[in-house]
Amino acid sequence: MNFDHPNRKVLITGKSGTGKTTLWRKIIREWPAKKVFVFDPERQFAQREGLKVAMTVEALNYATARERFVVFDPTSMFPGDRSEAFAFFSRFVLLQSRSLSCVKLYAVDELQGVQTTGNGGVPQAFKEIGDEGRRQQIDLVLVAQRLNTVNDAIRAQVNRVITFQHTDPRALVILSEMGMQPESVSSLGRFEYIDADLDTGTIKRVAKNHAPDTKGKTDSRKSIDREKA
Repeated sequence: MNFDHPNRKVLITGKSGTGKTTLWRKIIREWPAKKVFVFDPERQFAQREGLKVAMTVEALNYATARERFVVFDPTSMFPGDRSEAFAFFSRFVLLQSRSLSCVKLYAVDELQGVQTTGNGGVPQAFKEIGDEGRRQQIDLVLVAQRLNTVNDAIRAQVNRVITFQHTDPRALVILSEMGMQPESVSSLGRFEYIDADLDTGTIKRVAKNHAPDTKGKTDSRKSIDREKA
């Protein structure tokens, strides 16, 4: 445990096609963590970064013991049920993190599809990660397209919000409550975003500084399970 670990919970949001996932991958690559857990049912991260995915518990344990990146594709274990897959992987990340004495990152794309608003909308394990993440040195980098569908309990815990363009009035209201001007958010161009540190109140607009890459564009469909077989 490390009670001095800083609170680092990042939420990236914005309309489809604005650059969220590209920035998400960049942040993950550069994050100062020795172990990175990625919930990746679409294999967007694995494919672009040229990484293997784990599709079974055995493969997850194998990757955790040997690799920096533990990338989980749940489609075999949880066909058609991403919410249950997210609950399972969150519990796996929490249990593994309790025995790993290093900084860990838990990265989740398309958060709105694996949790819901209201009571009971967040898996218990993910709540526990939020509650004890600092002392277990677990950082979060989350992506959600529809900000208004992100559970209040999650929004209340993030301390850094990066928003690309939004035009949905409901999302703009939430962002204004976080200190961002709705007209500034709605006028953002593609690959432009506003970066808000909610702890310090620092808000900055970042111009186009990244664009789609072609790294790993061909999907090799690699998995740890298949390689071991």
